[in-house]
Amino acid sequence: MRVLLVDDHPVVRQTLRMLLEREHDIEVVGEASNGRQGVELTRQLRPDVVLMDLRMPEMDGIAATRILHAEIPDLCVIGLSMFDHDKEAEAMRDAGAMDYVSKSITTDQLLAVLRGCYAHRQEPMPPDG
Repeated sequence: MRVLLVDDHPVVRQTLRMLLEREHDIEVVGEASNGRQGVELTRQLRPDVVLMDLRMPEMDGIAATRILHAEIPDLCVIGLSMFDHDKEAEAMRDAGAMDYVSKSITTDQLLAVLRGCYAHRQEPMPPDG
C-alpha cells in the first residue's frame, strides 16, 4: 500500500514515516506540510491512502479532502487530528474521508485503520443492476 503523509508538523511526519516503513506492506511515497501540497502530491504520486491532518496552514485537511474526493472518488483519505471531536470527524467524512483518527491512537490501531481503508478500496464494485 502506497501512503502519502500530510501534516504541518515535521516531527509528526517523520515519526509516522518511521512507524509505517517498518511494515512490509506499506511504502510512504511522499510527505506534504499543508493541504495544497497534499493535493498536488496526490495528483502526482497517486497514493492508495492519504493520511491527512485537519488543521494546517494554506489549506486545511477538510478543504484538501473535498478536492481530492471530487477528483479521485475512490481515494482512501484518513483524517488525522490531535483533537477527538465528533464535529471534525463528521466534517472530514462529509468532505469524502473514509475514516478519522486521533493522534492519540496506538500504532496497531493506526495500522488497522490504514489496512482496513486500503482493503475497502480494493473491493470490487458491485455490478449496476
